Amino acid sequence: MDNFIFYSPTLFAFGDGEGKNTGALVRRFGGSKVLLVTGGGSVKRNGAYDAVVASLQAADLPWAELSGVQANPRSGKVYEGIELCRREGCDFLLALGGGSVIDTAKAIGFGVPYDGDFWDFFTGKASFSTTLPVGVVLTISAAGSEGSDSCVITQEQGNLKWGCPKSDVIRPKFAVLDPRFTCSLPPYQTASGAVDMFAHICERYFSNTPDVALTDRLCEALMKTIVDLVPVATDMPAEKAKDESGNEVEVAFDPNGPTAAIVFKTISDQYGKFSMIKVVRGKVTGDMSLYNPATGNTEKLGRLYSMKGKKGEEIKEICCGDIGAIGKMDRVKTGNTLCDAKNVVILEGIEYPAPCYERAIAPKVKQEVEKMGTGLNKLNEEDPTFHVSNNAETHQTVISGTGDIQIDVLCAKLKSRFGVETELSAPRVAYREKIRSKVEKRGRYKKQTGGSGQFGDVVITFEPQNEQEDMIFEEAVFGGSVPKNYFPAVEKGLRKCCLTGVLAGYPVVFLKATLTDGSYHPVDSSDIAFQLAAGLAFKEALPEAKPVLMEPIGELKVTVPDSFVGDVMGDLNKRRGRVMGMNPTGDGETVLEAEVPMAEMMSYAIDLRSMTQSRGTFVFSFVRYEDCPAAAQEKAIAEAKAMAEAE
Repeated sequence: MDNFIFYSPTLFAFGDGEGKNTGALVRRFGGSKVLLVTGGGSVKRNGAYDAVVASLQAADLPWAELSGVQANPRSGKVYEGIELCRREGCDFLLALGGGSVIDTAKAIGFGVPYDGDFWDFFTGKASFSTTLPVGVVLTISAAGSEGSDSCVITQEQGNLKWGCPKSDVIRPKFAVLDPRFTCSLPPYQTASGAVDMFAHICERYFSNTPDVALTDRLCEALMKTIVDLVPVATDMPAEKAKDESGNEVEVAFDPNGPTAAIVFKTISDQYGKFSMIKVVRGKVTGDMSLYNPATGNTEKLGRLYSMKGKKGEEIKEICCGDIGAIGKMDRVKTGNTLCDAKNVVILEGIEYPAPCYERAIAPKVKQEVEKMGTGLNKLNEEDPTFHVSNNAETHQTVISGTGDIQIDVLCAKLKSRFGVETELSAPRVAYREKIRSKVEKRGRYKKQTGGSGQFGDVVITFEPQNEQEDMIFEEAVFGGSVPKNYFPAVEKGLRKCCLTGVLAGYPVVFLKATLTDGSYHPVDSSDIAFQLAAGLAFKEALPEAKPVLMEPIGELKVTVPDSFVGDVMGDLNKRRGRVMGMNPTGDGETVLEAEVPMAEMMSYAIDLRSMTQSRGTFVFSFVRYEDCPAAAQEKAIAEAKAMAEAE
C-alpha cells in the first residue's frame, strides 16, 4: 500500500432529523447572521426549507435569502449573492440544495471579502486567503461539493465554465446529511445519484495502484450496499389523500395502479399554458381522459412535455414518480388532482400563506383596464398566492399578496409580458356612516310641465337603531294621507339614498326610517315622485341627525420572537390598536392578539418585517365597525372629498 494522508476538515452530520440541528451548527462555527442560498421550490415541497428555517429560529439566528440558483450555476447569481450578503451584513453562508447551490455559496464566500471581481480567483489574478464560512444541508443523494475544496461556475460573459483552484480555505465547515430531505426525490433522480456514486467507486476500484486490498474490500462493500439499498431508496412513500367521501386514505407508489397525479404549478406565457404534474400512481399518456374532482370534469389530455427551461420537449408518457407538463388544460388549476374516474382520490395540495399586503392597482392608460384584468388572471393561474378583487364600494381593483416585493414583481410582469403599465396606491378604506339623534323631516317633490305633473309628499322620522346594519323601514300613516301602494316606492327611494351618505359618500347603516305622514295627488302622484320625495327628506334630515363615520376594525394575531414583543406592542399603540392578550408559545415566540383599525394596517406587512428582521408573521381579519375618532374622521372626510373632486 502506498503512503497516504487522510484529511477531512468538514464535519459531516448524518441521520434522520439532523436538519433540526443546522442552526446550532451555524452557531458552533461562528455564524451570527446567515445568507440562506437555495435553488428552486423542491426544498419547500420536501420539508427541508421549513426544517432549516425552524432551526435558525431556534438558534435565534437572523437570515437573508438568495433563491433561484440554477443547474450549472451562473456568475450573475454569485454577483447578486455577494451584493446581498454585504448589504445585509451576513457572516455565514448556508447552502440548502445540491452541487450547484453549494458551488454558488462557495463563490459568494470568497467573493464577499475581496475588493475586486470574484472571477479573478478563477483566472489566477487572485489567490485565496480568506472566505466567509460555508455550511451545507444536502438535498440530493450524491453531490460531492459538500466536502470538496473547489467549485465550478459559468461566467455568463463569454459562457466560460471554469473551476477555481483547489484550496482548503473554501471547504464547507459542516454538511448535514438528513435522508428525510431526499426521500421525496423522483425515483429516476435517486437512481441517477446511486449510479454516480457507483461510478466514482469504480474509478478507485479499478485503479492500477498495487497492494490496495483494504481499499478494494471497502469499495466492494460500498458497491454491494448501493445495490442492496437503491431499490429501497427509490420506493416512494405513500401520499396523503382523501376519497370522494372525505375520508383520509393513502396513495401508495404503484407504477401499474390507477392513475393519480397532482398539478403543482401552472406556466402561462408566450409559449402557451402548461400544467406541471407529479405522477403519484400509475402513468399518464397523451391519449388518456382523467377526472378532476375539484371541478367534476373529465379532462381529455393533450400533448405531454418534459420541460427544458422555458421550452417543452414532447414526450409520450409520464411515469410514476416523475414530473412533466400537459399542454392547454384551460379548466385545470394549480392544486387540482387528476385521477382515474373509477378510483377517485383527492391528493393533498399545496397550502399557501394567507395574503397580508394589499395595494390598489390601476393601468396608467384607462383604456387598458380589460387588458390588465386579463393579465392578472393569467398570472394568478401561475401564482395562486395572490388574490385579485374588484371592490364595488371603492371602485378599485385590489391585489393582495404576501409582501411588496411580490406585488412589484407582478407589476413588472404585467409590463413585460402583457404591455400594461400600472400604478399602485393604498386601497381606500370602506367606511360607513350612521346618525346619533332622531330627526323628522318633510320631503316634497312637485313638478308641473303643462301636462300631467309629478307630486309626492312624505314626512319621515329618522333615528338610530342597533338591531341590524341594513335600514329598517316602517310606516305609521294614519288616515290614508299616503296610499299603501306608494309605501314600497318610499322605501326604495330611502334605500337608494342609503348607498351614499352625507358626510363622505359612504353607505349609511344602522338607520331606522318611519313614514308618519304626507299627501298625494290623485292624478299627478306616482312611484317615482314618492321615491324622489323620500330622497329629499333623507338629504334634509341626515345633516341634522349628528352623522358620524364608522371605521372597520380587524382582529390581528401577530407571532414574533420574544425579543421583539416590546417594539411590536409600541407600534400597535401608535396604530390605535388595543392589545387583547399575549400568549407565549413556549419556543421563544409570543402571539399578540389585538384589535386595530383597518386604516392603520395598510403598510403593516412591511413595517413588521422591518421591526422583526423578517421573523414576524401575522393574520388580520375584519371583525366589526366602530365609531371613528374625530381626528381620523376629519382626515377620512377630507380624503373622500379630494378623491371626489379628482374624479
